[in-house]
Amino acid sequence: MMLRIKRVPTVVSNYQKEEAEEGARSGGGCGRNCLNKCCIPGAKLPLYAFKRVNFVAGEKAGTVGENAEPPVAFLDSLLLGEWEDRMQRGLFRYDVTACETKIIPGGYGFIAQLNEGRHLKKRPTEFRVDKVLQPFDGSKFNFTKVGQEEILFQFEASEDGEVQFFAKAPIDADNSPSVVAINVSPIEYGHVLLIPRVLECMPQRIDRESFSLALYMAAEARNPYFRLGYNSLGAFATINHLHFQAYYLAVPFPIEKAPTQKLTALESGVTIFELVNYPVRGLVFEGGDTVQDLSNAVSDSCICLQDNNIPYNVLISDCGKRIFLLPQCYAEKQALGEVNSELLDTQVNPAVWEISGHIVLKRKKDFEEASEENAWRLLAEVSLSEERFQEVNALIFEAIASVENGGQDNPDVEPQAPKDVDVVKQRSHPAMVAESQECLVRQDPLGRSRLFLPPPPPPPPPPNSTRSSGAAPPAALVVVAGPQIAMATSSSFSAYTAQGQMSCPEARKSPQYLFKISTSSCKQSVQHDAVSFSTYMTKMRLSSCGNPLKLAVTERSSQRKGFCCSAMDVDNSRASFSPGKKFQLDDVIEAQQFDRDTLSAIFEVAHDMEKIEKNSPGSKILKGYLMATLFYEPSTRTRLSFESAMKRLGGEVLTTENAREFSSAAKGETLEDTIRTVEGYSDIIVMRHFERGAARRAAATAGIPVINAGDGPGQHPTQALLDVYTIEREVGKLDGIKVALVGDLANGRTVRSLAYLLTKYQGVKIYFVAPDIVKMKDDIKGYLTSKGVEWEESADLMEVASKCDVVYQTRIQRERFGERVDLYEEARGKYIVDKDVMNAMQKHAVVMHPLPRLDEITVDVDDDPRAAYFRQAKNGLYIRMALLKLLLVGW
Repeated sequence: MMLRIKRVPTVVSNYQKEEAEEGARSGGGCGRNCLNKCCIPGAKLPLYAFKRVNFVAGEKAGTVGENAEPPVAFLDSLLLGEWEDRMQRGLFRYDVTACETKIIPGGYGFIAQLNEGRHLKKRPTEFRVDKVLQPFDGSKFNFTKVGQEEILFQFEASEDGEVQFFAKAPIDADNSPSVVAINVSPIEYGHVLLIPRVLECMPQRIDRESFSLALYMAAEARNPYFRLGYNSLGAFATINHLHFQAYYLAVPFPIEKAPTQKLTALESGVTIFELVNYPVRGLVFEGGDTVQDLSNAVSDSCICLQDNNIPYNVLISDCGKRIFLLPQCYAEKQALGEVNSELLDTQVNPAVWEISGHIVLKRKKDFEEASEENAWRLLAEVSLSEERFQEVNALIFEAIASVENGGQDNPDVEPQAPKDVDVVKQRSHPAMVAESQECLVRQDPLGRSRLFLPPPPPPPPPPNSTRSSGAAPPAALVVVAGPQIAMATSSSFSAYTAQGQMSCPEARKSPQYLFKISTSSCKQSVQHDAVSFSTYMTKMRLSSCGNPLKLAVTERSSQRKGFCCSAMDVDNSRASFSPGKKFQLDDVIEAQQFDRDTLSAIFEVAHDMEKIEKNSPGSKILKGYLMATLFYEPSTRTRLSFESAMKRLGGEVLTTENAREFSSAAKGETLEDTIRTVEGYSDIIVMRHFERGAARRAAATAGIPVINAGDGPGQHPTQALLDVYTIEREVGKLDGIKVALVGDLANGRTVRSLAYLLTKYQGVKIYFVAPDIVKMKDDIKGYLTSKGVEWEESADLMEVASKCDVVYQTRIQRERFGERVDLYEEARGKYIVDKDVMNAMQKHAVVMHPLPRLDEITVDVDDDPRAAYFRQAKNGLYIRMALLKLLLVGW
């Protein structure tokens, strides 16, 4: 797919060739009509004064200034009109409208642009790339040196509360206006720079006021295809003068379509999500009672990253209602020589636009060979590791919690310590305190407790001995995580080891775990298999399988060998699996939502549901609850199993079998309106839809739980859950298994979801066996690779079947081929599981199928005990009973 935009002949401005060629100085000022104070007196520029409205961030962008139409259309008439005028005047270094742009085939829709002029004529970086915060240097290029003809207009908040436009307004040098200027090395049509308080010459670092200005600009545009971006130093900002970038591109960015998983909701109404199934790890901020709430949450997070020297990028999307925060490490890897030479040869600097999925390529060869796999490889190098990303998240959440807890109103001011509270008065279970030392606890809004103990004086060294210079003084400590969990250590933390005992009264397994940590060379040893440890450099965590805890060292010495600890955090913000506790998820939308511990706990509940189904037909667990099933595509097993599950637990069902034809959708009603209506009649919605992403839209709209029963070629998470449950029951294990996914892998939502879940287990290998026309898509392959899961494509089903524990067959889906019957016939019947395949399989291996089948498994296989597909279908009942129970009444 090629994108075509208006092309206008352009010449490179003589003014823009080099700053050294200043030309003759004539008249007042420096003779270059720049934006510095030498040329400002008497100068006038257009002024757009926006209305500073505390609109609710989750509402339409049209709520900004909704009382009256603005005097000039901000995006079309003002910004883009002025931008085209500068193009006609030849102020750009090259003609970006002549650059080829295409959508890369694949599920994500990455966008590639061939821009051979940008890297030749773009301004070089003039500062260090290993420091996020660097002082402003007036001798380097900055935006006060640009010509006033590059400024499109001033952008300021209206003084009288109404939107106003002035064609010629004086430049108020004393109050340092914010301006919108062209980017003379544009990436896309309408590429501009927002420069807050330009004359203050602030370095490239976000503050609350400047970020709020960027959000208002996004809202004023009133167009979701106009986005703003920000690059910190170290994340491919090339000018150390505070600025945001923005441009217009009339296609969705891949990152905007990526699924997310909810992490937490703040008191201000802002909800924070984590990107999943995307090559770059990041956070997504949405909502908030006011625009300032959303702005503050993001800007405080950015300030935290800046203060910790973590490079990052920001994308402001959906008219300012969605903000992506993306810490990255590409420049760091590049400096360490850790980036693949092939990627370096492309000369792509992955800044905010590239990370968002709009990749600017400098070489025609790279443009012609652009693929989703290559895009994924590049962006995967940008991303932090999972462990490092979680550490960064912890820093961000701590910073946000400090502000929400009243620790600071201005994030640039040193926060005050929270009030110390006697730990004994804050818990119902006494802690096991070593000897008689006093302990203080501090709690934050995210549910974490931090306890502090002053380290005791070091014991006197034995006669004729000296303490190692690398050793740290000992520190006894006590940790309490809420009223139900107590932990204590009776030993000291030295440079190398820590030992202690943890008590978890609510744990489902053994109530006490012993642990031992060895910190030499940052490697941990585990003494009890129910406790796991992980570390990233100086970070240490402890999590119990029975009750999820995170134990993190928060104070340590600066010595190169080992650490000294006088305080530890226990993160108990995650809900436990204990009876009566709320289920961790609000909805079931995609397979990536589940971690390994949650899967195991769900399977235990499913096993309990099997007992209920067989022994307690009169269960009243869900008595009084109503489930609505909305099926826009045909279904037999999924719909009936959900309805059976609800009734077997005592609930009632409202059903629409073919909602596409026999509901108001046939009259043109939107999905969102349907969901708002149906949620008024029911307590939970189970939906199957023909459109990828429909379940996510439904969940975003509904105030009750939504379960995705299949969304077109997207995902089918409950099928994946029952598939993994079946594999565990049939094969007896999930670690170290080999699975063959066979058939329609391009369109099969079941195999996609199953592949996601299999990454939760160790030593798994996946074989893809499919006709060429329906091979597994690159996004799944890239995801498996990023998770360290081995995969292999093969055309030989017989050979693969002989190696595998599971052969997962799927039908070629006629409904996904549209009018291309020829392609369907080409794919159909190529891989069939018959007696010969069964004879090649190992004795313990099984054949699975999500059903319905056509002819891809012959009927004579049904009598083989290794044919597990009908048992698999029955397991769907137990999994769905478990999910309904968990979502409606909890553990």
